[in-house]
Amino acid sequence: MTIENTRHAPDCGLAPHRHGEGYIAVVVAGAYEEASVDGRYFCPPATLVWHPPFHLHENRFGADGAAVLNLPLPAAAPVLNAYRVCLSPCAENIIALAQTDAARAAFAALEELQAKVAPAMAAPDWLISMARALRRDPYKGVSSSIGVLARESGVSAEHASRQFKAYFGVTPTAYRREYRVRRAMRMLGRGAPSTETAYSCGYADQSHLVKEFRTITGRTPGAFRAGR
Repeated sequence: MTIENTRHAPDCGLAPHRHGEGYIAVVVAGAYEEASVDGRYFCPPATLVWHPPFHLHENRFGADGAAVLNLPLPAAAPVLNAYRVCLSPCAENIIALAQTDAARAAFAALEELQAKVAPAMAAPDWLISMARALRRDPYKGVSSSIGVLARESGVSAEHASRQFKAYFGVTPTAYRREYRVRRAMRMLGRGAPSTETAYSCGYADQSHLVKEFRTITGRTPGAFRAGR
């Protein structure tokens, strides 16, 4: 198991991206905002950010840039659990421990993340309501149009899309797709057949699941299930 030290220039950003393996980011210096379908978080020094595999997120770095220590999660860690962020009083100890035992440092970070979860940055009530409706959609197999959801929230579709992307880092359509594939990952990880997974997660059919899953993970549902 290896660790990675990354440095990011001031006032720059990383476009939405994924990592195929789960990892924990420990903010050593500077600060940044991280946006994903889980919300937007401010991450100052001593923040721990737990990323499950294939978690889609974008980053915006502040005036001082940022230095981040990335700890790959051990195979025994419950990496399919939810994304978490916390401000840790033990971050310095975790950083020091990582220099000699990266696996122990990762598990120490996991304990911190389990114990204390930081709140997301504030967002308008209508935006949170719209996100909640989009999260329900893939589970029911219903595809409400973004325009309808925007009108129900009292805003125009154009305004909704702009504000949604500014906060979550993705469009409403991409947000719904992300939740759909996350549910599929959980089901496949438990050994569910592809046909059952496609139906339960709101895909049009099994081929739709295969196409979207391969685009995001680079693997077929069957290969993903076999590898868990």
